[in-house]
Order: sequence, then structure tokens, then C-alpha cells
Amino acid sequence: REAIVATTGLAPDLRWPNDVMLGAKKCAGILAHMETGSSAVIAGIGINVHHTNFPPELADIATSLALEGTHATREVLLVALAPAVDAFGALAATDSGAILDSFTRASSYVQGRRVCVDQDGAGQHDAMVAGVTCGLDPSGFLRLRQDNGMEVTILAGGVRPV
Repeated sequence: REAIVATTGLAPDLRWPNDVMLGAKKCAGILAHMETGSSAVIAGIGINVHHTNFPPELADIATSLALEGTHATREVLLVALAPAVDAFGALAATDSGAILDSFTRASSYVQGRRVCVDQDGAGQHDAMVAGVTCGLDPSGFLRLRQDNGMEVTILAGGVRPV
């Protein structure tokens, strides 16, 4: 998000847990994998930079910096991305609360947004949960208040606005 802001002037939203949004469409994301038996995490960052179209199944949910009218290059983004990753990595090592606060400030999805969460991909079949987001817990998991008033913690899943 920080690299996109710095290089394009756009103001992306963050959709928990790992999507960077421009309007209602995803332009970037992060995938993380924890190595078994280790504390090491491998993270991959993808940014749609120059795409001018997407396959039909993605056209309604994906966008690129080019489609949003910017002319950012991959090289310029990479130069902005490296120090942003370093800064947040150093901050995460010393103050996880600051990371959660930063995410919360940059995301319209964390607090007061009506969403549904599809947890099927997270290994829970037919697990659709709906409610209003009510912040992040100390570990960074999304808290959701269901219509019955019960608060649940979302560990994984696809979050979509309702």
C-alpha cells in the first residue's frame, strides 16, 4: 500500500487479511507461508501494474495501476516497496501494536463495515459468517459481531462487503 501511495498518488484501501484495494477491486496482495518446524515466514507480494484487461472470471474483482490511470513502472514501485517492507518489518519486530494500528487506519474493512466471510477456503466447509467488523484482536485476527450480537474471531477467510 505504501509503495502504491508513494509512486502513484492513489489511496488504496486494505481488505483484511491481505488484499490491497482500489475502489471495489483488488490491485495487489500478499501471501505468507510459515515454514514447518521453523519461525521463518516466506511472503510473496503481487501488484497488478500494467494489466490492461483480466480474464472474464476476474474482470469484476481485479484492477491494475494502469487501469486506474497511473503510469507507474515496476522498477519505481520496487524502489518504493523495499524501504516500506523494511520499515514495517522492523516495526513488527519491536511493536506489533503499531502495525495493527497502522493497518486499522489504512483499512475501511476493520471497523464498522458489514461483511460476509467465506471460510470454506480456510478448511471450514459451508462456513459463511456475516456481521459488522469490530476491530482486530492483539494477534491481528479480525473480530466480527454477528447479527445475533455474538462476537467471533475470524482466523482466515475471504472477506467481502455486503
